[in-house]
Amino acid sequence: MKRGVLAFFIVLISATAGFAGPFVEFEGRYWITDFASRLSVSDGGHGADINLKADLGMKSENFPEGRFSWYTGKNSKIRIAYTQESFSGDNVLDRTIEFGGKTYPANTEVLSNLRIKYGRVGWIWQFINIVGIVKVGTEVDAKLFDLKANLSAPHMAINESKNFFFGLPTFGLALDVSPPVVPIDVFAEATGISAGKYGYCYDAEAGVKFVPITFVSIEGGYRIFDIKVVNGNDFAKLRLTGPFVGATIRF
Repeated sequence: MKRGVLAFFIVLISATAGFAGPFVEFEGRYWITDFASRLSVSDGGHGADINLKADLGMKSENFPEGRFSWYTGKNSKIRIAYTQESFSGDNVLDRTIEFGGKTYPANTEVLSNLRIKYGRVGWIWQFINIVGIVKVGTEVDAKLFDLKANLSAPHMAINESKNFFFGLPTFGLALDVSPPVVPIDVFAEATGISAGKYGYCYDAEAGVKFVPITFVSIEGGYRIFDIKVVNGNDFAKLRLTGPFVGATIRF
Protein backbone atom coordinates (compact mmCIF):
# COMPACT_ATOMS: atom_id res chain seq x y z
CA MET A 1 0.00 0.00 0.00
CA LYS A 2 2.78 2.45 0.96
CA ARG A 3 4.67 1.64 -2.24
CA GLY A 4 1.52 2.28 -4.27
CA VAL A 5 0.99 5.71 -2.68
CA LEU A 6 4.67 6.58 -3.20
CA ALA A 7 4.47 5.53 -6.87
CA PHE A 8 1.34 7.66 -7.31
CA PHE A 9 3.11 10.80 -6.07
CA ILE A 10 6.22 10.05 -8.13
CA VAL A 11 4.04 9.94 -11.25
CA LEU A 12 2.41 13.26 -10.33
CA ILE A 13 5.74 14.94 -9.60
CA SER A 14 7.12 13.66 -12.88
CA ALA A 15 4.08 14.99 -14.71
CA THR A 16 4.67 18.49 -13.32
CA ALA A 17 8.33 18.54 -14.29
CA GLY A 18 8.92 21.43 -16.67
CA PHE A 19 5.49 22.89 -15.96
CA ALA A 20 5.80 26.64 -15.33
CA GLY A 21 2.63 26.92 -13.27
CA PRO A 22 0.35 27.90 -11.73
CA PHE A 23 0.51 24.81 -9.55
CA VAL A 24 -2.46 25.20 -7.19
CA GLU A 25 -5.80 26.98 -7.39
CA PHE A 26 -8.36 28.00 -4.77
CA GLU A 27 -11.90 28.69 -5.93
CA GLY A 28 -14.91 29.98 -4.03
CA ARG A 29 -18.42 29.93 -5.45
CA TYR A 30 -21.90 31.04 -4.51
CA TRP A 31 -24.69 28.97 -6.05
CA ILE A 32 -28.21 30.44 -6.45
CA THR A 33 -30.41 27.36 -6.67
CA ASP A 34 -33.89 26.30 -7.60
CA PHE A 35 -34.69 23.23 -5.54
CA ALA A 36 -36.86 20.18 -6.18
CA SER A 37 -36.85 17.01 -4.08
CA ARG A 38 -38.90 13.93 -3.26
CA LEU A 39 -38.34 11.14 -0.77
CA SER A 40 -39.95 8.09 0.73
CA VAL A 41 -38.96 6.52 4.05
CA SER A 42 -40.92 3.43 4.98
CA ASP A 43 -41.24 0.98 7.85
CA GLY A 44 -42.19 -2.53 6.84
CA GLY A 45 -42.77 -1.42 3.25
CA HIS A 46 -45.29 1.30 4.11
CA GLY A 47 -44.33 4.85 3.24
CA ALA A 48 -45.43 7.87 1.24
CA ASP A 49 -43.86 9.59 -1.75
CA ILE A 50 -43.32 13.06 -0.24
CA ASN A 51 -42.72 16.20 -2.29
CA LEU A 52 -40.56 18.36 -0.04
CA LYS A 53 -41.70 21.63 -1.61
CA ALA A 54 -45.41 20.95 -2.14
CA ASP A 55 -46.04 18.84 0.97
CA LEU A 56 -43.55 20.25 3.49
CA GLY A 57 -43.13 23.84 2.30
CA MET A 58 -39.36 23.67 1.84
CA LYS A 59 -37.92 26.61 -0.09
CA SER A 60 -34.94 27.07 -2.39
CA GLU A 61 -31.74 28.24 -0.73
CA ASN A 62 -28.34 29.52 -1.90
CA PHE A 63 -25.02 27.96 -0.91
CA PRO A 64 -21.24 28.41 -1.06
CA GLU A 65 -18.86 25.83 -2.48
CA GLY A 66 -15.11 25.51 -2.07
CA ARG A 67 -12.73 23.95 -4.60
CA PHE A 68 -9.01 23.18 -4.55
CA SER A 69 -7.09 22.14 -7.67
CA TRP A 70 -3.55 20.83 -8.05
CA TYR A 71 -2.23 21.23 -11.59
CA THR A 72 -0.20 18.18 -12.67
CA GLY A 73 0.61 19.67 -16.08
CA LYS A 74 -0.65 22.11 -18.70
CA ASN A 75 -3.56 19.82 -19.53
CA SER A 76 -4.35 18.02 -16.27
CA LYS A 77 -5.30 18.69 -12.68
CA ILE A 78 -6.62 17.00 -9.57
CA ARG A 79 -9.57 18.78 -7.96
CA ILE A 80 -11.24 18.49 -4.56
CA ALA A 81 -14.64 20.15 -4.02
CA TYR A 82 -17.05 20.33 -1.10
CA THR A 83 -20.41 21.92 -0.41
CA GLN A 84 -22.92 21.61 2.40
CA GLU A 85 -26.55 22.56 1.90
CA SER A 86 -29.62 22.71 4.12
CA PHE A 87 -33.31 23.18 3.35
CA SER A 88 -36.07 23.64 5.90
CA GLY A 89 -39.84 23.89 5.95
CA ASP A 90 -42.71 24.70 8.29
CA ASN A 91 -46.04 23.70 6.82
CA VAL A 92 -49.54 22.49 7.70
CA LEU A 93 -50.13 19.31 5.71
CA ASP A 94 -52.79 19.21 3.00
CA ARG A 95 -52.78 15.41 3.07
CA THR A 96 -51.80 12.54 5.34
CA ILE A 97 -48.25 11.26 4.84
CA GLU A 98 -46.12 8.50 6.33
CA PHE A 99 -42.44 8.82 7.15
CA GLY A 100 -40.31 6.23 8.98
CA GLY A 101 -43.34 4.27 10.10
CA LYS A 102 -45.02 7.33 11.62
CA THR A 103 -48.26 8.86 10.34
CA TYR A 104 -48.56 12.64 9.97
CA PRO A 105 -52.29 13.39 9.48
CA ALA A 106 -53.64 16.13 7.25
CA ASN A 107 -53.94 19.57 8.97
CA THR A 108 -50.90 18.78 11.16
CA GLU A 109 -48.05 21.29 11.41
CA VAL A 110 -44.79 19.62 10.36
CA LEU A 111 -41.29 21.04 10.72
CA SER A 112 -38.82 19.56 8.27
CA ASN A 113 -35.15 19.73 7.38
CA LEU A 114 -33.00 18.25 4.62
CA ARG A 115 -29.22 18.46 5.04
CA ILE A 116 -26.85 17.52 2.23
CA LYS A 117 -23.08 17.09 2.34
CA TYR A 118 -21.46 16.64 -1.07
CA GLY A 119 -17.75 16.02 -1.56
CA ARG A 120 -15.79 14.90 -4.60
CA VAL A 121 -12.26 14.22 -5.78
CA GLY A 122 -11.57 14.21 -9.50
CA TRP A 123 -8.90 14.09 -12.17
CA ILE A 124 -9.31 16.19 -15.31
CA TRP A 125 -7.07 15.32 -18.28
CA GLN A 126 -7.64 17.49 -21.35
CA PHE A 127 -5.42 15.51 -23.69
CA ILE A 128 -6.72 17.34 -26.78
CA ASN A 129 -5.07 20.77 -26.86
CA ILE A 130 -5.47 22.86 -30.01
CA VAL A 131 -2.75 25.55 -29.85
CA GLY A 132 -3.78 26.44 -26.29
CA ILE A 133 -7.14 27.78 -27.45
CA VAL A 134 -9.35 24.70 -27.24
CA LYS A 135 -8.76 22.01 -24.62
CA VAL A 136 -11.03 19.01 -24.16
CA GLY A 137 -10.68 15.71 -22.39
CA THR A 138 -11.94 13.35 -19.73
CA GLU A 139 -12.99 13.88 -16.14
CA VAL A 140 -13.17 11.11 -13.55
CA ASP A 141 -14.69 11.85 -10.14
CA ALA A 142 -15.26 9.98 -6.90
CA LYS A 143 -18.39 11.50 -5.36
CA LEU A 144 -19.65 11.09 -1.79
CA PHE A 145 -23.08 12.17 -0.53
CA ASP A 146 -24.56 12.28 2.95
CA LEU A 147 -28.25 13.22 3.01
CA LYS A 148 -30.27 13.50 6.22
CA ALA A 149 -34.02 14.16 6.30
CA ASN A 150 -35.90 15.03 9.47
CA LEU A 151 -39.65 15.47 10.04
CA SER A 152 -41.19 16.50 13.33
CA ALA A 153 -44.75 17.24 14.42
CA PRO A 154 -44.34 19.13 17.74
CA HIS A 155 -48.01 18.94 18.72
CA MET A 156 -48.00 15.15 18.27
CA ALA A 157 -44.54 14.54 19.83
CA ILE A 158 -43.28 12.85 16.62
CA ASN A 159 -39.70 13.27 15.46
CA GLU A 160 -38.24 10.97 12.79
CA SER A 161 -34.97 11.10 10.80
CA LYS A 162 -33.44 9.14 7.95
CA ASN A 163 -29.88 9.12 6.58
CA PHE A 164 -28.90 8.28 3.02
CA PHE A 165 -25.21 7.73 2.26
CA PHE A 166 -24.09 7.25 -1.32
CA GLY A 167 -20.64 6.98 -2.90
CA LEU A 168 -19.77 6.22 -6.52
CA PRO A 169 -17.40 7.04 -9.36
CA THR A 170 -18.59 9.24 -12.22
CA PHE A 171 -17.21 9.90 -15.67
CA GLY A 172 -17.51 12.76 -18.13
CA LEU A 173 -15.90 15.46 -20.26
CA ALA A 174 -14.32 18.86 -19.58
CA LEU A 175 -13.97 21.64 -22.18
CA ASP A 176 -12.14 24.98 -22.09
CA VAL A 177 -12.03 27.58 -24.86
CA SER A 178 -9.62 30.50 -24.40
CA PRO A 179 -9.86 32.94 -27.33
CA PRO A 180 -6.62 34.74 -28.19
CA VAL A 181 -6.26 38.36 -27.04
CA VAL A 182 -9.59 38.37 -25.13
CA PRO A 183 -8.96 37.65 -21.38
CA ILE A 184 -11.76 35.10 -20.94
CA ASP A 185 -12.12 31.34 -20.66
CA VAL A 186 -15.36 29.63 -21.69
CA PHE A 187 -15.74 26.34 -19.83
CA ALA A 188 -18.13 23.41 -19.64
CA GLU A 189 -18.05 20.05 -17.92
CA ALA A 190 -20.41 17.20 -17.19
CA THR A 191 -20.03 14.00 -15.18
CA GLY A 192 -22.46 11.29 -14.21
CA ILE A 193 -23.34 7.65 -13.87
CA SER A 194 -26.34 5.40 -13.40
CA ALA A 195 -26.09 2.82 -10.63
CA GLY A 196 -29.17 0.91 -11.78
CA LYS A 197 -31.59 0.11 -8.97
CA TYR A 198 -29.40 2.03 -6.49
CA GLY A 199 -29.89 5.40 -8.19
CA TYR A 200 -27.91 7.82 -10.33
CA CYS A 201 -25.99 11.10 -10.23
CA TYR A 202 -25.44 13.82 -12.84
CA ASP A 203 -23.55 17.10 -12.39
CA ALA A 204 -23.08 19.56 -15.27
CA GLU A 205 -22.09 23.21 -15.58
CA ALA A 206 -21.07 25.84 -18.12
CA GLY A 207 -19.79 29.38 -17.70
CA VAL A 208 -17.29 32.10 -18.45
CA LYS A 209 -14.18 33.17 -16.53
CA PHE A 210 -12.81 36.70 -16.84
CA VAL A 211 -9.05 36.58 -16.29
CA PRO A 212 -7.71 40.13 -15.76
CA ILE A 213 -4.32 38.75 -14.68
CA THR A 214 -2.84 35.26 -14.89
CA PHE A 215 -3.37 34.33 -11.25
CA VAL A 216 -6.86 35.75 -10.63
CA SER A 217 -10.23 35.21 -12.30
CA ILE A 218 -13.90 36.05 -11.79
CA GLU A 219 -16.55 33.69 -13.10
CA GLY A 220 -20.24 33.13 -13.64
CA GLY A 221 -22.28 30.31 -15.10
CA TYR A 222 -25.13 27.83 -14.74
CA ARG A 223 -25.16 24.41 -13.07
CA ILE A 224 -27.47 21.39 -12.95
CA PHE A 225 -27.15 18.73 -10.26
CA ASP A 226 -29.46 15.69 -10.13
CA ILE A 227 -29.17 12.69 -7.80
CA LYS A 228 -31.35 9.77 -6.75
CA VAL A 229 -30.40 7.39 -3.91
CA VAL A 230 -32.36 4.16 -3.39
CA ASN A 231 -32.09 1.99 -0.28
CA GLY A 232 -34.55 -0.90 -0.41
CA ASN A 233 -38.04 0.60 -0.28
CA ASP A 234 -36.66 4.03 0.61
CA PHE A 235 -35.42 6.67 -1.79
CA ALA A 236 -34.34 10.31 -1.91
CA LYS A 237 -34.31 12.38 -5.09
CA LEU A 238 -32.80 15.86 -5.34
CA ARG A 239 -32.44 18.28 -8.23
CA LEU A 240 -30.68 21.64 -7.97
CA THR A 241 -30.41 24.09 -10.86
CA GLY A 242 -29.36 27.70 -11.11
CA PRO A 243 -26.66 30.28 -11.78
CA PHE A 244 -23.43 30.63 -9.82
CA VAL A 245 -20.75 33.28 -9.36
CA GLY A 246 -17.25 32.86 -8.05
CA ALA A 247 -13.62 33.90 -7.90
CA THR A 248 -10.35 32.03 -8.25
CA ILE A 249 -6.79 32.65 -7.14
CA ARG A 250 -3.82 30.62 -8.40
CA PHE A 251 -0.22 30.22 -7.24
